[in-house]
Amino acid sequence: MGQISEMNPEYIIKALKKVLIISCMTLFIILSFHYMIYHPQTVKRTTSHSNDASYVRMFKHNKPHSTTARNLSEADAALVQVIKKFSYKPKTGKPKKFHRTPQTAVNMALIRDIFLSKWKESKANFTAFRQELNSYIDSHKYFAASQETVVAGEQLTMAHQDNVSRTVFPDIHERLPKESPFKGKMFPRCAVMGSSGMLSNSHCGEEIDRADYVFRCNIPPMKDFVDDAGSLTNLTTMNIMTIVADRYHLLSTSLMEDKFLRDLQEYSGYLWLPVYGMGSTYSFGLRVFRLLDRLNGTNLKPMMGHPEHFRGVKKLWEKRDLKHRPSTGLYLTTTAIALCDKVDLYGFWPLPRDIDGNEVPYHYYEDKPSPTIMHDFHFEFLKLAQLHEKGIVHIHTGKCKDVEKAEFT
Repeated sequence: MGQISEMNPEYIIKALKKVLIISCMTLFIILSFHYMIYHPQTVKRTTSHSNDASYVRMFKHNKPHSTTARNLSEADAALVQVIKKFSYKPKTGKPKKFHRTPQTAVNMALIRDIFLSKWKESKANFTAFRQELNSYIDSHKYFAASQETVVAGEQLTMAHQDNVSRTVFPDIHERLPKESPFKGKMFPRCAVMGSSGMLSNSHCGEEIDRADYVFRCNIPPMKDFVDDAGSLTNLTTMNIMTIVADRYHLLSTSLMEDKFLRDLQEYSGYLWLPVYGMGSTYSFGLRVFRLLDRLNGTNLKPMMGHPEHFRGVKKLWEKRDLKHRPSTGLYLTTTAIALCDKVDLYGFWPLPRDIDGNEVPYHYYEDKPSPTIMHDFHFEFLKLAQLHEKGIVHIHTGKCKDVEKAEFT
């Protein structure tokens, strides 16, 4: 005590000032971080576009999902603003830059020769291709995960990441069918639907709906495009992150959940989800799969893809020099060859122009540029064109009926 009482008062004042300054700076830093987290729309974004995907990790998908309505909190509102900022919005002037996989050069003279020639089915070539596919994977058994092929509690290796595995939780296992719904089935004729603008004004809807089974990619809008794309939906795939993030803001509010489920009501059959596709999307995929319980009473049933099936299909195409993982369209086409005796493709044309030089929109149902990220669509199309030329699949590129001529006959 004697030493403290003898200390210089000025020294004590200086020490207190330093403590006060440090405390103020600490408080300022804490408040700044709090402001940046809850008010991201007012903070200038300085990170590069390559880090855009990091916003997905801001969501905590591991919490048990509740289907009860909830109010939009300040934090939820801030996160929605972030998602809106990163979602695609058409702009005038300089276009938005996307990361694009280089596309293989296409010899249009060769494409013209292939598609101007009359298509001829080859059962021998079809059977040979199917037998090779079956040597890699049993599609009837593994295309859809079931309790026969998946064990509760086991670790499934991700379809796109051989070094990453995730658990099959008991409640997820209970939601799976006892066995694959395709086991022992073979469809006479199947239609696999792409989304190319080549379908616009094709009037192929009636022809598509006459198929015994129709595969569709990534829940395209249906009711306004029946004349061109048909209305039959036996199986529809959904890219969990691309579709849900872009159209439904990662289901961040109960309003978005309700809209998502409401939009699904125009589909029937199966909704196929790649829950075990990548480790980074696994938790959110589980949440979406559980949310689909609310579809009970509708004509749409959730279906989970088995990652082992995708790896089998990938190996088949790697043997044919495909360096990137297969797109959904190529994956479904390959699967259809295993499940169907005849395969017709509609809306498969990724090229910017048709064989006559006319512009072809990327999608038949929207005006949106190609957001190519990881697929070489041109290379895949060349491979599909080879299957078309060999009579294994039939790619439809023109009009299915000429409405103007039909009206005057």
